[in-house]
Amino acid sequence: NTDGKSALDLADPSAKAVLTGEYKKDELLEAARSGNEEKLMALLTPLNVNCHASDGRKSTPLHLAAGYNRVRIVQLLLQHGADVHAKDKGGLVPLHNACSYG
Repeated sequence: NTDGKSALDLADPSAKAVLTGEYKKDELLEAARSGNEEKLMALLTPLNVNCHASDGRKSTPLHLAAGYNRVRIVQLLLQHGADVHAKDKGGLVPLHNACSYG
């Protein structure tokens, strides 16, 4: 803009975390996989609840929690807006993971 501020400078603080990678996606995914409720709640935001893993599967936190039978984590993710229709790289939704592995 004319004040010399970038789009990042003007961004909403919650959006800024996503834009800069500071929303700790990998830590959130690990908390969902391991069932670490305290860590999950500290990291969870409406902007990262449906993030996709950087690994080959492109799983969401809900895919991981469902696949590892982390019932309480699944409940928390759903309460925070996790997308039950999100597809991983193979086209599977979290329910597939729950049925296959959970």
